[in-house]
Amino acid sequence: MTTQRLLIAATSMTLAMAMPWQLSSTYAGGDGPTTPVVAKDAPAPADADQPKPDAQEAHQQVPAKTSSAHLLADPKPLSDEVKKGLQWLVSHQLDNGGWGQGEESEQMRRNAKEKGKLADTANVGDTCAAALTLLRSGSTPSSGTYDVNLRKAAGYVCESIEAANDEDLYITKIRNTRLQSKLGTYVDTFLAAQLLSEFKGKMPDDKANERVDACLAKVIKKIEAHQNEDGKFGGQGWAMSLNDAIANTALNRAAQAGAEVQQGSLEKSRKNAAALNAPATPDGEGKFAAADGTAGIELYGAANSVSGQRETDTTYRQQIEQQRDEIRKVLEQAKAQAGEDKAGKEIKDQADAVLTRLDKAGDDVEESQAIASSVEGLTLALGSEEFGFDQDKLDSLAGFGDYNGRWADNKKNLNVAQTAVVNRLNDDKFVAGFGNNGGEEFLSYTRIGESLYIEGGEAWKTFEKKMTENLTNVQNKDGSWSGHHCITGRTFCTSAALSVLMTDRMHVPEELLEQARLQQAEQKPQDLPEEAE
Repeated sequence: MTTQRLLIAATSMTLAMAMPWQLSSTYAGGDGPTTPVVAKDAPAPADADQPKPDAQEAHQQVPAKTSSAHLLADPKPLSDEVKKGLQWLVSHQLDNGGWGQGEESEQMRRNAKEKGKLADTANVGDTCAAALTLLRSGSTPSSGTYDVNLRKAAGYVCESIEAANDEDLYITKIRNTRLQSKLGTYVDTFLAAQLLSEFKGKMPDDKANERVDACLAKVIKKIEAHQNEDGKFGGQGWAMSLNDAIANTALNRAAQAGAEVQQGSLEKSRKNAAALNAPATPDGEGKFAAADGTAGIELYGAANSVSGQRETDTTYRQQIEQQRDEIRKVLEQAKAQAGEDKAGKEIKDQADAVLTRLDKAGDDVEESQAIASSVEGLTLALGSEEFGFDQDKLDSLAGFGDYNGRWADNKKNLNVAQTAVVNRLNDDKFVAGFGNNGGEEFLSYTRIGESLYIEGGEAWKTFEKKMTENLTNVQNKDGSWSGHHCITGRTFCTSAALSVLMTDRMHVPEELLEQARLQQAEQKPQDLPEEAE
C-alpha cells in the first residue's frame, strides 16, 4: 500500500505556492531631523492586530551553514593607504574594547560642553563599524594581525547586549551619538547583529562562540519583534533608508551564517528594499525613489535598494542549494529503503529521474518548481512507517519551489536596481550623494560596491576605479577619513571608507562560490556611458 501510495502521490500532487505578503505603500517616519535627536522612549511593540504572515512560513528557518570564503581566491594585496587607515583604527580602540565616534568637524559639534565627550566614549555602533573593517582586512577573533582587537571588540559588544532588556529594540544605554541621530535610533542594534553574524563560529573557543551565538539570537529576536509590516523599525534619523539597509544586511548575514531567522522577517526587508526601485526613464536611466528616509538623496535609496535585494539573492540562492542537497539525501535514502519488487523498482527509477532533473535544473525556476511538485508528492509517503522520515524535514523540502519563486521575484527587481545604478556610475551628481564626502556616502558606496562586485564585469571595474581615486585623494595624512557633513566622526568614516577599498575581500557563502566564480570568469564587458571630459 505504501509504495502504491507513493507512486500515485508523486504523479498527482501539485505544489501550493505561498503568496508573498502585501507591502504597505506608506512609510513610517519622515526624512528625519537635520539636527541631532536624543531618543528617550523605547518603541511600542508591533501592533497585535497587524496582519501576520502565514504561521508556517514565518517560522521557516534557514538551514545551518557557517562556511564562507572570498569570491576570488586571491584578493588584491592591501594598499599602503588601507594599511595606514587600519593602523589609525586600532590605535584609537579604547581600553574597554570599544571605539568612540572620534573627532568630528567643528561645525558639527552640538555645543562646547559636548566637545570630546562622545568622541572618546565607546559606543556599540562605531565599535561594530570598526570591527567589521578589521574582519574584512583578513583577521578573525582567532587569527590574524588584529585578532586581539577583535576579541576585545566582541567582549564590549556582547557585554552591552547582555545588559540590555528583552522588551525594546535598544542594546545600549548610550544615546545621542552621531550614528543614531543621522542613520536611525536603533542603528547600534542592526550593526551588532551584522558583526555577530560575521563573528559566528570564528571565536577562539567554544565558550566564546556560545556567547556570540546567545547574543546574536537575542538581538535577532529583538529585531523580529519590532519590525513593522513595511520592513521598517520606527525611531528617528536623517537618512533612515541607510539604516534599513544595515538592518536588511544584518538579517540576511545572520541567516547566511546559520542563525535562526524567520523567513517572514527576511521577506519584509526584501519588500522594503524593492519599494525604492524605479523604472527606467526614456533615456535608459533609472531614477531611484526619493522616498521617506532617503533625505531626498538618490544615492541613499539606491544603496538600500541594490544592497537589500542583493543580500536577499545571496540568502535565497544559499537556501535553494541547501534544499537541493537535502532533497538528494532524502531521495537516495528512499532508493536504499525501497523494496526489490516491481513497485520498489519504480520508486527507484522515479527517484533517479528527479535527481537527474535536479542536476540539470540550474537557475531554471519553472523546472525547479516542477521538481518541487514531485517532491511534495513523494513526501506524502516518505513520512510513513516504511520510510520514517522526519516530518519537519519533509515539510521543509516541500517548500523548495517557494524558495525558487521568491528568488525569481527578487532577481527580477534586483536586475532593475542594478541596471539603474550601472547607468548612473558616470553621473557625478548621483555618485556625490549629498554633494560632499560624508559617512552616509561612504556607507552607500560600501553597499553598492558589494553588489557590483558579486556581479562582476566592467561595471564593477568602473566603480572600483572611481572609488579608489576618490577615497585615496580625500584620506587624511594620519590615515583616517573625515566626513564633511552629517556623519563626520572619524571612526565611522574611516571604517566605511576602508570597507569600500577592501570590497574584493568580502566573503560569500560556500554554496555560491562556484557559480559566482564561473559567472565572473565568463563575464562579458558591459557598455557603459562615456566618461565626461
